[in-house]
Amino acid sequence: MKRFPFPVMLKVSYPELDFANRWCWQKFGPRDGECSQVHSEYRTCFNSEPHQHSGTWTSNWFEKVDYDFGFNEWYFSSIGDRDMFIAGLDEMNWGENYSR
Repeated sequence: MKRFPFPVMLKVSYPELDFANRWCWQKFGPRDGECSQVHSEYRTCFNSEPHQHSGTWTSNWFEKVDYDFGFNEWYFSSIGDRDMFIAGLDEMNWGENYSR
């Protein structure tokens, strides 16, 4: 929490989770820590070997609450990045269809 003191928790579907992580990657660069892109349907990093990144944001999957919904929290190192994330929530699906 010292490095990433600005959190946002959302209830998301798995596609929404991928959309939000891809959006963060494109706006802020790689997620800090172990790269989770290896398993993403919407990959941004194409290194298929286990590896790590040093970034200005990270996230954590908390709990599954339905078949493909759950709570995820994103953490940001700056309040400006956190505010940009919140402001960008409506654009994170790039027009792709998913069921709610």
